[in-house]
Amino acid sequence: MEYHKVIVTLQLFTLFVFPTEGNIPVLPVKWRKTATDKIVPSGATVRFACRLERELQNWPRWRHINHQGQERLVSAGIYLDRESCSNCEISGNHLNGEYDLIIRNVDANVDAGQWMCEAIGGEPKSTYSATLTIVDETMTCSADNIGPENTVVSGDNITLTCYSNTEVLPGDVKWTVNGRNSNVSGQAPLIFNTQITKSAIGDVFDCRYNDDADLNTQTCKYNMSFNVQYPPEAIFISSTNDGIITENDKFEATCRSESNPEPSYEWFDSRGNSVSPGPILSIEQTKRQRAGTYRCEATNELYDGRQGRAVSTTELIIQYPPEIRAMNTVNIAQGESLRLECNVDANPEARVQWILPNATENDGNMLVFTQLGRGQAGSYTCTAVNMLDNGHLGRDSKTVLVNVKYPPIQVSTTQYTANIGDSVTLKIDVESYPTRVEFSKWSKNGSEFPSTNVTSTSCSLHIDAVTEKDFGIYEVYGTNKFRGPQQLTVELREKEKLSAPALSFVTISFSRFYVRIEGNYISAEDIVYIIEFKESGAIASNWEDNRQSQLAASISGLRESTVYDVRAFASNEFSRSDASNITKIETCGKPLVRYDSISNEISWPGYTKKSCTHSCVEIESFIQDEWTVLEKCCDPLKLKYGLQESQRGERTFRIRFCQFVNECDHEYFMSVAEAAVGSSSSSPNLYITIGVPLVVAVVLIGLGLFAYCKCRKRGSEHAYEEYAFRDPAYWSNTLESNHYEFIGSCADITEKDVPTFDIMGVTKVDCSGSGEKENIDAVDKSKQVPNEGEESYMPMAPQHDKMPTYSNT
Repeated sequence: MEYHKVIVTLQLFTLFVFPTEGNIPVLPVKWRKTATDKIVPSGATVRFACRLERELQNWPRWRHINHQGQERLVSAGIYLDRESCSNCEISGNHLNGEYDLIIRNVDANVDAGQWMCEAIGGEPKSTYSATLTIVDETMTCSADNIGPENTVVSGDNITLTCYSNTEVLPGDVKWTVNGRNSNVSGQAPLIFNTQITKSAIGDVFDCRYNDDADLNTQTCKYNMSFNVQYPPEAIFISSTNDGIITENDKFEATCRSESNPEPSYEWFDSRGNSVSPGPILSIEQTKRQRAGTYRCEATNELYDGRQGRAVSTTELIIQYPPEIRAMNTVNIAQGESLRLECNVDANPEARVQWILPNATENDGNMLVFTQLGRGQAGSYTCTAVNMLDNGHLGRDSKTVLVNVKYPPIQVSTTQYTANIGDSVTLKIDVESYPTRVEFSKWSKNGSEFPSTNVTSTSCSLHIDAVTEKDFGIYEVYGTNKFRGPQQLTVELREKEKLSAPALSFVTISFSRFYVRIEGNYISAEDIVYIIEFKESGAIASNWEDNRQSQLAASISGLRESTVYDVRAFASNEFSRSDASNITKIETCGKPLVRYDSISNEISWPGYTKKSCTHSCVEIESFIQDEWTVLEKCCDPLKLKYGLQESQRGERTFRIRFCQFVNECDHEYFMSVAEAAVGSSSSSPNLYITIGVPLVVAVVLIGLGLFAYCKCRKRGSEHAYEEYAFRDPAYWSNTLESNHYEFIGSCADITEKDVPTFDIMGVTKVDCSGSGEKENIDAVDKSKQVPNEGEESYMPMAPQHDKMPTYSNT
């Protein structure tokens, strides 16, 4: 910096002491911009350019020569002689060769004339000059079609005029807007026609000399900016919760609009009534009646009397829980049509549902009955539910009573029974609507009898001692306000003496038996049958009963191989019959199920009782921790089942007996192994050679001794222990038709063991061991009548393949 200061001092000294070019070394430099002529009003600010391509060693200098030819040196480089020009300054980046001269608040007497910038070494010449002309008086600018204080309405066209008091202006003028050229220029007076909009608010219009291109100097005497007025524009409305309000909550809405001058606001409801002046609509407690469309109006008045107006609307939605209008009681005749409508007022819309007297539900607000029955009378409840915007659940319900008018209908029994000499009261109970009924006298075969007791819904006739002529049908007529006389009847009959029923059919299983009951009664539908049973030989107080109205019963929970006494009664509300003959029934014994792992067969014995028969044997095996069915229906008379290759092995088996497929006893019987499979420690040949003959010999000797002893003991009595009994039709494919086969050893035979049917063919059984077969005669026990106090043996019916199964049905 010290170096530059020295150079500046030396150069300034050189410039002022040696002002000629001969004293300054010449270093050529090109000009970038030079000064131009200017015409400005007095007091304006002027800039003259002096710019070269780079900084000069010999700094440029500014000189001024006025109209009188007087010259003054104003600056040298950046040095300014303030005494010579106090309102001047040097501007620009001097390192870039910029030495512009700014003259402020120009004065025609001092600053007018020629201004020169000299740069020794400048190319193509060293000096450039410009003339500054200063006009003493500013131009006058005016506007037509405007209001007071430059007021104009947006969209109107105005005329601007620029002129001077001097007759001749020193050059062209132009109109500018905010200092920017409007493209309107020429000799004064200069007219500028333009349309003013609200966007022109704050704009400044000015008229300038056309040569004044560098400075934004205002030349108009008065400020040419305008007060632009415009009507209210689109209104913006904001409201509480976007206009969705729960009843009784506060609601506010605010409308805003832009205009000049500021607008005034007013709110109107949907009927056009003014509800609130000002921009804010406030309702402290909203009611559903105030819901609807609200209108906000914004208005203003322009300077020329025109009215500005803008309108906008908002919707007020008031939510409230359902309210069901009251419903009156309905009185309607039976058989007529009925429509029940539930009128609900709710916002938002409610879900409506009817609850009928039988508690069933029906969606919708309407119920329609084409033919109303008396059973449809009762209370019908309408419920309505909706969900409000505030999260609350709205609910309401109303009940309407429907009374169905119908004539008296008899609801009491129409039949009474009595014995001759009994005292009896005949009573008729009725239902009707209206409920009060007027009753006539009792009548029978043309004779009338007064009622002994009458109410609004019943009448009675008492007979002290019933005679033969009192039996028959009695008539009474009942009348209510809905309909005329209705015939009501009741019959008096002599009591029926119930006879003892018969147990006619029995099927026996291991722990239960099935019984069929037969009886011949006039009023069979009113009969209740009582079946009693106990273990044979137990005391009389041990009878257990099973009551039912069906003709078949299943008695379960019994013990196997046990004899039971069974008897039956018939009963109704008037009497009970004597007991049937006692029938002895013996439940089946559990069979021993064997599994022979050598022959790979599962076997079971024949039944020990002739009624213990089934049509199927179901066989199951325990495989992989569960029971698997191997055979659904194996013939039980085969007494064995051969396992297939895939079914063999060290397994556990079980069977159960079935009446037919899928109708099986609940009890299973487990298998017992007879032989080991695959013993590795003993010789198979030795076992076959010694073991088998020895076992066979022992068994044969034992059976012979047992048969001999038993037959000798019983003498000439015909006996057998085991036999299989089937309907002849079952054997038609294997044995001679109408023959029965008895299997097993000779044992105790009692007369009771002989079948009690007429058997057309009899198998002879050798019970004496003499080799002679004796006939076993059939005895028809069903035709024998037991002596007094003697138990009778019940006839057994043949067992069919598809035996009916009864279980209290």
